[in-house]
Amino acid sequence: MARATKEDICIGENLKRIRQDRGKSQQQTGEGVGVTQNQIRKYEVGQDRIPSGRLVLISEFLDTPVTEFYRGTSKVSAIDADAVNSARKSRGAKS
Repeated sequence: MARATKEDICIGENLKRIRQDRGKSQQQTGEGVGVTQNQIRKYEVGQDRIPSGRLVLISEFLDTPVTEFYRGTSKVSAIDADAVNSARKSRGAKS
């Protein structure tokens, strides 16, 4: 697996924040998406990159738009994420 970048670390930090906001443990999240608690921990600290398909599963499990995980990265600004989230909500789409 490729080495984590600063964006991967930011995405991992967002995963941790969102998971905690939803009141889910690493164990519950891992079980919900088919990985170990240790793998969730590795994602959260940026030790491992999150595959895109797995990020979709995590976003569904945590009932959070995928774009929220990119908040604060250089790839998507918070304003862009807010605009995408607002557009999706107005269409009734989940993510």
